[in-house]
Amino acid sequence: MRRHKLFLLFFVVAILFLSGCKNEILILKDKKTIPEPKCIQLEKYIFIYETGCPHCDKFFPVIRQVEKELNVSFKKYNLAIEEDFKELQKMKIIPEGIPCVIISCRVYIGAGYTAQDLKKAILESKK
Repeated sequence: MRRHKLFLLFFVVAILFLSGCKNEILILKDKKTIPEPKCIQLEKYIFIYETGCPHCDKFFPVIRQVEKELNVSFKKYNLAIEEDFKELQKMKIIPEGIPCVIISCRVYIGAGYTAQDLKKAILESKK
């Protein structure tokens, strides 16, 4: 299932690239900041994952802990749900990998981040 979604993701990118929309697609990369024009269109806290992804499953408790301790809410997009997948396509953002967390336009990819890392990023973004 995950391979099919990744194939579909790359297929969509290829189609958009060939149709001349390459400048509109943003590939989200770890530890990078989303540029201002695209950033203002996004929720402040976003979590992109896929049901059945072992790294995502491992990371979900970290997201819940951060939400509870800092009283914040992440907008969640599940790549296995067609509506969520289409919403990301409409926003023209594609994560380089999952799980993917966006905090105030800063991208964090992979399950290697701790709750402390995310809480620090949130608190720094509020300054």
